[in-house]
This record gives sequence, C-alpha cells and structure tokens, in this order.
Amino acid sequence: MKKGQKVRILRTNQVATIVEVELIRKGGKVHRYCHLKTDEKSYLWLDASELGSVVEEVKVSVVDDRNRELHLAICQDYSKDKVTLHLTGKNPDNLKEASGLYARLMNLLIGSLKETREL
Repeated sequence: MKKGQKVRILRTNQVATIVEVELIRKGGKVHRYCHLKTDEKSYLWLDASELGSVVEEVKVSVVDDRNRELHLAICQDYSKDKVTLHLTGKNPDNLKEASGLYARLMNLLIGSLKETREL
C-alpha cells in the first residue's frame, strides 16, 4: 500500500485514498497504519488489515448429478460503482439450452443480484 492509492474500507465498503503510511509498534508487534482521506473530506487512521482492493471478485459454480456445469464470475468495482457478471458453462455453445435444477438455481442467483442492487 502506497501513498495516493485508492483502497476500500472493508467495514463500510467506502472508497478512500491513502494520504500517508506509517509503521507503528503496538503490543510488541509492528503494524502498518494508513492515513486515509474519504470523499466526505474526513481523515482517519486504519490498520492495513482493515483495507482491501477497490475491485472484489467472486466465482460461483453449480454442478448437477450429470456433471453439467455453470460458472458465474461476479466483479464489483467499488470506485466506479459497477458490477459485471460473466456466465459460462462446461459447453458454452449450448448455454441457452441449459435446463434443469442447476440452471434454475443459477437463474435465481442472477435474478436476486439484479433485484437487490446493493452490490
């Protein structure tokens, strides 16, 4: 983590910019603390372990008893407030023809992501 880098505060999912990084000894251990500036012009100090990347990725796979597979890649960019979904399968050519419980489950997951819009 370096000065000027954009990071996400894991507790609140708020995007902040690192103003300064300092090593502070606490309890016999050295911790990296970052001085952050948020959009609200507030400044705060947080341990580097409480910070994460502004882009978060999740992969979900659904496999049925006949080894048919669907894979969903979800990418959330907190700095751009944007979510990207990418659906693939074991045989991507027949993705539109996928049917059965595994396909309905993936459809429910995608539908719930669209409804909540809290990502």
